[in-house]
Amino acid sequence: MKITLLKILLINIEITVFFRSLIDGVEYLGYLVVLELKLILPVAKKWQFKQLRLTPCTYAGTQLDHNWVITGHNYRRHFSYLKTLKKGDSLCFINASGAKINYLVEKTEVLQPTQVNEMTDSGYDLSLFTCTYSGTSRFTLRCHQVNT
Repeated sequence: MKITLLKILLINIEITVFFRSLIDGVEYLGYLVVLELKLILPVAKKWQFKQLRLTPCTYAGTQLDHNWVITGHNYRRHFSYLKTLKKGDSLCFINASGAKINYLVEKTEVLQPTQVNEMTDSGYDLSLFTCTYSGTSRFTLRCHQVNT
């Protein structure tokens, strides 16, 4: 079992996180960190409905292939406040090895549930999506990876 110690600076508070990539049979890739929203969320490697109730999950693609799509419920503790982010806002992903990958928000859009190809073949390095409040559409945040 691999355990990585991560230190995340969140609004001038240092948080120490012990990351184990396999917990209760679920493989995690790391943490999604959105400082603007004071949000730190583990991301599961595979999408499963029962897992989605607990944490965001990879829906398609990978971080390494620059076509990663992560889905999360519209819970306050998950992706509810993504809609408040705007172009130029930053977020990052800290993988199980402790490497930090930085992203900038490029745009937001609302897709229909049937627009699967538009969701997964977007040309963006990272896409985060959740249901709209009505549950009939998908609010989507599109991001590009940046080098810092």
